Amino acid sequence: MIDEGSHARKGTTGTTLMMVGRAHDAHFGFVNPPVYRGSTVLFGSFDEMAPGAAPYHYGRWGTPTTDGLCEAMAEIEHGAAALVMCSGLATIATVLQALASPGNRVLISRSSYAAARKFCDSALLRQGVFIDEFSLGDLVELAANLSEQTCAVYLDLPGSSNFDMCVLRDVVEIAGRVPVIVDNTWATPYFFNPLDHGASVVIHSMSKYIGGHSDSIVGAAVFASLEIYDRVKSMSRLTGQAVGADDANLALRGLRTLAVRMDRHFRSACDIASWLQDHPLIECVHYPPLPGDRGHTAWRTQYSGAGGTFTCLLDDG
Repeated sequence: MIDEGSHARKGTTGTTLMMVGRAHDAHFGFVNPPVYRGSTVLFGSFDEMAPGAAPYHYGRWGTPTTDGLCEAMAEIEHGAAALVMCSGLATIATVLQALASPGNRVLISRSSYAAARKFCDSALLRQGVFIDEFSLGDLVELAANLSEQTCAVYLDLPGSSNFDMCVLRDVVEIAGRVPVIVDNTWATPYFFNPLDHGASVVIHSMSKYIGGHSDSIVGAAVFASLEIYDRVKSMSRLTGQAVGADDANLALRGLRTLAVRMDRHFRSACDIASWLQDHPLIECVHYPPLPGDRGHTAWRTQYSGAGGTFTCLLDDG
């Protein structure tokens, strides 16, 4: 049997997911914000165009559609602010570039998303930023690799390929002054809110569960503080990060059904993982909700559910 219960508080309610990012009062009562497909913004005078005089100046810097998505993500992840970018990897890269300077060190978990590790080992390294690694199952190693030059601790929770797990508050406590960045794509804000556990930044590839229909590519970063938000916002503008109106609108649409979809993903994954665990061709299954899983205790104390992906090893290797 699999453990479908958790002592953790539900991350975000279905009612909240239905309401966030809509602001119908600003759109003549229409339930959903309009899709603003635009680059150029026109003004009647120079004074109207002056900084601070108008909310929008150029489509790449934001539209009512992308603002609605940012507001929604900040609310459901319990953050101070959010940014959306063209993909999950673009978001990871922008956040790390904003926090790291030549001579700094980024400490990344070995089981993090492979493309994130590749970005660190190639692009960041060429920029004079050094990379250290640690295992989610060995936080002593995390503490040993921290230094005065460490500018960020980065991890997927659970690990991207082997689904290892740790208690996030333990990581935050060890990291101390160093910002902790957590990729929360697997659980979504519906099942887990890393900022409530001390993280500084939460990353999402909204192409996955939040978009939910395999028809959009969007990434998001949600921030516990405006100080880090401002640094990442500046970097995102310097590197030309933007999200098209249609992709932003599809991500907003996906939020409306996230609760029912994640509940079903969780139930289905529980059924399949339990079945595979007893299959003669399967050596083992790595899925934190399994009572015998190495990360089960850490999962149960933090999460109210789980994503629908897991890893299994064939008996012949």
